[in-house]
Amino acid sequence: MAQQWLVSLTVRDAKDQKSVIPVYVQSPDVIADPADDPAEWAQELATRMDDLIDGQIVAIAAARVVELPAGLKAAPNPNSDVEEGMTFYWNTAISAPSHVRIPTWREDLAEIDGSASDTVDVANFSLMFTGPEELPANWSVDPTDSRGSSIVARIRTKETFRRSRR
Repeated sequence: MAQQWLVSLTVRDAKDQKSVIPVYVQSPDVIADPADDPAEWAQELATRMDDLIDGQIVAIAAARVVELPAGLKAAPNPNSDVEEGMTFYWNTAISAPSHVRIPTWREDLAEIDGSASDTVDVANFSLMFTGPEELPANWSVDPTDSRGSSIVARIRTKETFRRSRR
């Protein structure tokens, strides 16, 4: 049976703006030949794409597409808006600040000053950024920033708004 992968090429322009080219590919369940490896394919795609674009390819990612778990919402809540969200800032093991923005963050979980309230829901989210010692014992996941440095502490949160990309 084949696995589906999402290969993403991140392109930067002369104004330092970035855009992502998403490409879906399939590979065998067992990758025995480098020609079947989505990462190898992504590198070849980048080499060929480089001749077709004026921008600079600055990152490549290959992620396996997985099924959504049962029990997620069947539709967005009526007041959801991807332009509204919460940005979480944290420090890493090398004391480098990093952040992630979560779109459509529930407004009832944000305090008036824009910081995340200390509810069970927020604590559950924070688990994803505090390392394997707080995850179930059989997981070996270590959340990191884009440099590969382990996330060690949440610094602050801030409610954020973005313009539509239409």
